[in-house]
Amino acid sequence: MRGSILKLWSPSVAVLMTAALAALTWKVYSDEPPAADKPHRIPVAVLDVAKLFKQCRDFNAEMSRIKAEIAVFEREVDDRKAEILKLVPMDAGSAPPSGADTAKAAELRNKLEADIAAKKKGFLAEEALVYFKFYGQIEKAVAEMAKARDIGTVVRVNFDAMDPTDRASVLQGVNRAVVYNAAPDLTADLLAVLNAPKP
Repeated sequence: MRGSILKLWSPSVAVLMTAALAALTWKVYSDEPPAADKPHRIPVAVLDVAKLFKQCRDFNAEMSRIKAEIAVFEREVDDRKAEILKLVPMDAGSAPPSGADTAKAAELRNKLEADIAAKKKGFLAEEALVYFKFYGQIEKAVAEMAKARDIGTVVRVNFDAMDPTDRASVLQGVNRAVVYNAAPDLTADLLAVLNAPKP
C-alpha cells in the first residue's frame, strides 16, 4: 500500500503540485493593494495660496490691467455725470432747467446707470476668469510637484501674521484650519515655477 502511494508521487504529480502552489502564490500577491495605496515618502505638505496670489507676476499683471480698465471707465462716468449736471444744475443760483433738458438728463442718467451695471458685471466676470485661470495653473503645478516629490496631500494654509489692531485679521488667524505646522512648505517653490519666464 505504502509502495503504491510512493508510485503515485511521480515527477508529474510534483510538477502539478508546484504549479498549483505557484498559482496560489500569484493569487495572494496579486491581491495586494496597488502601489498608489502605499504610503508616500512625504505624507503632507502645505501651500500658502494667498501668498501665491499676492506675489505671482502674471496674476498681478492681469489684475492691474483690469484695474486700469476700471479707472478709465470711472473717468468716463465722471465726464458723463458732469454732462448731466450741465443739463440740470444743482446750485441755487442757476436757472431752472427746461422740460426738454430734464427729460434728456433723465435719459442720460438711466443710460449711465445701465452702463455702470453692465460694466460692473463684465469686470467681475473678467476678474473671476483671471482667478479661475490662475488657480488652475496652481492646481496643475501642485499636482506635478507632489507627484515628483511623492507627496500624499497638499494642505492650504495662510501664514499671514495676525494684526491685533485689525479685527478681520485676528478672526482670520483664529479660524485657521492649521494651528501648528512642521510639514514642508511648497509656497516658495511653486512661486518660482509660476513666475518662471514662459518659453
